Amino acid sequence: RSLNAVSPLSTLARGYSITYDESAKVVCNSDDVKPGARIISRLSNGSIASIVESISDNKLSDSKSSANN
Repeated sequence: RSLNAVSPLSTLARGYSITYDESAKVVCNSDDVKPGARIISRLSNGSIASIVESISDNKLSDSKSSANN
């Protein structure tokens, strides 16, 4: 039961996705892709092919610090 909780498929079923670049490498940061790049987002019930239009660098730490000011 605890293995199901940490399963990547269980994570996808909770509404998350895993995004890959054209070479099937997982995209972890906005720096990993450029505008015009083709990406694939894996969902619990399929996948979505997209082309990156723009990139913003909104780091979580930046939003936390600005929310506290």
